[in-house]
Amino acid sequence: MSDTVVRSARREDAEALAELSTQLGYPSDAESMRQRLDAALSSPDHMIYVCCIDSELAAWIHVMRTFHLESGFGVEIAGLIVSERRRGQGLGTQLVRDAMSWAKNQGFERLRVRSRAERAGAHAFYQGLGFEQEKLQHVFACPLP
Repeated sequence: MSDTVVRSARREDAEALAELSTQLGYPSDAESMRQRLDAALSSPDHMIYVCCIDSELAAWIHVMRTFHLESGFGVEIAGLIVSERRRGQGLGTQLVRDAMSWAKNQGFERLRVRSRAERAGAHAFYQGLGFEQEKLQHVFACPLP
């Protein structure tokens, strides 16, 4: 029988977090992830939960407070990744529920998530958890000179 544990992320999780990020198409290395993790872990506006199965880090979620001048404070899932070999086992659902609990404890009534247009499976997953599509948008980026 597998031993499944959900806990707060730790600095030493950086390599596994980087591997999962790379698996989902966001290439990262342990040192870059460690730097990002240090920034998030030092801020009360961020929470990162990891799900470990038999000591294997199998999934993670990053939830954070946001602020926009036009709409005020909010809370959003910034990332959710489940290992390819562990998908369909309920890990993502558990992590989203933990993120919802964190958001509620922060005083929020809504949790938002952004998902790339081509990730139809992710859209169905979130809708199955009660999320509703709010809007469509384009994201633009410009390299700085």
